Amino acid sequence: MRQDDEAREVAEEAWLLDQVWGKWGEEEVTEDWSQVGEERGDGEEDDIRSHVKVWAHGRKQKWEPQSSSLAVFDPAPIPDYDFKVEIGRDLLLDDVPKGEGGKGYVSVAESSFVWQEGQGLGVKTFEGLTTSFEAGKTWTIMSGIWNHLKATWEGTRTELVELIFEEKKHQEKLEEAGYRSPTWSLLRALQSVNGAKRLYGESAITAAPIFEAAGRGDKPYWGKWTEAAPTIILWESLAEEDREVCLEEMKTSKNWVVWCRSRKKGNDELEQLLREDGREVFQGRCGGGEAKGEDDSEEKEMRKGRTRKSKGWWRRGDVGAYQNAGNMTCWAHRELAAVDEETRNNMEAAWEAEDDKDECIVNLEGPERNYWLGSEAGMLGCYWFSGVVFAGDGSDHKGRMGAGACCLAWGSGCSAMCGGGTRRGGHKFEQARTGSTSTSVEKNKIHR
Repeated sequence: MRQDDEAREVAEEAWLLDQVWGKWGEEEVTEDWSQVGEERGDGEEDDIRSHVKVWAHGRKQKWEPQSSSLAVFDPAPIPDYDFKVEIGRDLLLDDVPKGEGGKGYVSVAESSFVWQEGQGLGVKTFEGLTTSFEAGKTWTIMSGIWNHLKATWEGTRTELVELIFEEKKHQEKLEEAGYRSPTWSLLRALQSVNGAKRLYGESAITAAPIFEAAGRGDKPYWGKWTEAAPTIILWESLAEEDREVCLEEMKTSKNWVVWCRSRKKGNDELEQLLREDGREVFQGRCGGGEAKGEDDSEEKEMRKGRTRKSKGWWRRGDVGAYQNAGNMTCWAHRELAAVDEETRNNMEAAWEAEDDKDECIVNLEGPERNYWLGSEAGMLGCYWFSGVVFAGDGSDHKGRMGAGACCLAWGSGCSAMCGGGTRRGGHKFEQARTGSTSTSVEKNKIHR
């Protein structure tokens, strides 16, 4: 019985093969040579399709369509721009060099560009990060912060390198003690309370450049630090000596907003000053117990709201937003104008934001202009390019490849999942990167 079943299966498979590939006596079979496409005689000398005809030889039956390679219908290739690129002279997208005869061209850079800072100064910028190689003064920060500090610094470049080194040590000490920088989204919400133009706290390498002036104690980072102006005070980022100076300033000023941990009634000097001269504007509460880390693993209890940056974000260019770690309160001077409902809603929305990335909105107006000009896109002139600018990349996470792209002009992104690779050979990361390019092209077609 078993042999009969096997014989039947073999017969069925043979019949199916015959239906697809078999030669039927009643059908006419032709064999010919036929030209596919057109001869190209007016193309570039390097294009082989300019010198040959494309022929196809095949046996076909009546029901078979004529087949040919899709490559014969490809457009003529765009010539490579055979010119050595020099950053700052040839490759600036706001003034792209023209090809010979006004023809289009392709210029491919095999690796990211490196910018050298001046002569004799061991500072280089690469892939959005600026690094100092000076002996005894090594550091790495975001290139946008470097450009912002460089544009506002009144001393020498050597003095700025030394300042950043000292600020790096200060920031590392704060973070070792548990401090985490607030997101820009939260700072903008705080800024709306009193229209702050001045930031008090943090360090020179982490203070958000959305303020006209920033510093702590008697150490200015940039701007007119000593002039009175609406101020946001990040109390938890201040060392003990800076807190003493800050308290004295608060006693003589009426235009401050303080962001600090929620405090119980006690004899703390800040607590007393806030109760006597201030009023509570907003309190952000944390649900779900204490934060257990920054990796957000599924096993750990989820918490609502993400207003903190990660440890060392400033040396990696990390724009991630991490879960809140404790109750925080916003205080304002009691003589400050009453906070309207819209401002409270903005505070609440910023505190409860669940996006895992901080804001990233290019603004070439106001105090943050130099920050964006110092990004890799800014240094390449992307913000003034007259065409369409896409940024894209691929990813390979736990065997799943993905690709994403973002268009500067449209302010929107697009993404796609990419297949490829095998269990034995693994996934090819270049396929994911190619996918981001393909996604950009398709998105451009839609908008055109």
